[in-house]
Amino acid sequence: LDLEAREWLRDFLKKFPGGVLLVSHDRLFLDETCNQVAELLITRLSIFKGTYSGYEAFREKDMADLIERWKRQQEEISKIETFITRFRYQATKAKQVQSRVKMLEKIERIEIPPALKRIQFSFPEAPHSGKMVLRGEQIERHYGNKIVFSGLDIEMPRGSRTAVVGVNGAGKTTLLRIISGEDSGFSGEIALGSGVKTGYFSQDQESVLDLSLTVLEEAGKESDLGEGRLRSLLGAFLFSGDDIHKKIAVLSGGERNRLALLKILLEPVNLLILDEPTNHLDIHSKDILLEALKGFGGTLVIVSHDRYFLEKIADRVLELEDGIGKTYLGDYAYYRWRKNESLKSGNSTGSHPGQRAQLETQTNPENSKNREEQKKRRSLVNKLRREEESLTVRMEEKERKAAELRTALEQPENYSDPDKAYTLSAELMNVEERIEQISAAWEEAAADLENAENNL
Repeated sequence: LDLEAREWLRDFLKKFPGGVLLVSHDRLFLDETCNQVAELLITRLSIFKGTYSGYEAFREKDMADLIERWKRQQEEISKIETFITRFRYQATKAKQVQSRVKMLEKIERIEIPPALKRIQFSFPEAPHSGKMVLRGEQIERHYGNKIVFSGLDIEMPRGSRTAVVGVNGAGKTTLLRIISGEDSGFSGEIALGSGVKTGYFSQDQESVLDLSLTVLEEAGKESDLGEGRLRSLLGAFLFSGDDIHKKIAVLSGGERNRLALLKILLEPVNLLILDEPTNHLDIHSKDILLEALKGFGGTLVIVSHDRYFLEKIADRVLELEDGIGKTYLGDYAYYRWRKNESLKSGNSTGSHPGQRAQLETQTNPENSKNREEQKKRRSLVNKLRREEESLTVRMEEKERKAAELRTALEQPENYSDPDKAYTLSAELMNVEERIEQISAAWEEAAADLENAENNL
């Protein structure tokens, strides 16, 4: 269900006179429709009166108490085991050892439910990018006679978190495919900024997985994480126990999507494009993903039907409606407020209490800048971008050469031979000087490029 359909269902259930038994991974939906929570945990069913948020607050405090009791118990067990190990073979201590063995056997072990363990996940450091990560002008996409959207202008500055919203069929997935480079059948222009590296998660991302590998093998295929860390992250994405040894060929579509999402999140990118990443995730896994995205150092574009998720992560909203795009420069709550005000008054004027004034831009041909001037500026940006990329390649080549020379100098046959050592050291000095020159030129080119991008 899209957001509008979920809101309709929410309103229906709130007015429904009968009882409702509901299973959902949408936190806000549960909060707005339920007055008690049934928790099934380690084969035991418990009933909590109140909202889902109230249940979570109780569970968090209860979990903290449980962990504290578990730590005290572990300390006690450790002391007993240390005594047993130390005096096991001393006849004079046999009675005390036997007493402690019985004591150890009688301890009722406290277990922390795996589903409630907090797993920390963080992204690889995002590579540096230009100030303007993505700019699109006059984007139009149609399938036959059906126009999905037209005259679409978009801008995504570095560090922005854009939620793309709209009813089913509005073109959200199509736009993300265009931005990611997966769809080239559009008119208009899309330009990525300097140094941008994209990571794209689509709703059919599982198709890129190797069916012959196991879950653990596929997760670690392109990652330098240790097996223990991979196991923890796989557990966060609902692969636990023997699940990690299953062949990908036998996984369900939802399981494959979860694995594909984890792989995308392990890549060092600075533009992350996510199409419905919370599908097939439970609330616990969504929380782990949400906290990781909050710490992501790059730029984010996301489509999701989970309102809580969008409210916590987005700082701007791009709405697609009737083939037109409109950007709201505020969070998701601000967007909903402006929509409600628009419905009440028939326009989108007004100021949001406690919210600084925001500008909305209606993307249509009348709002476009002078095309000829824009063309010249884009040409300059493209020229500077090529220059910056060329300098980057040259610097990387010189750095590789310097690393080779340092390795050569460390070899006994070279550092023990004065002539070879002198020749290699002189060559290394020349390469390092050249690296400094190229680096200075790159910094100047990057600054010129950023200024040119800002003037677009």
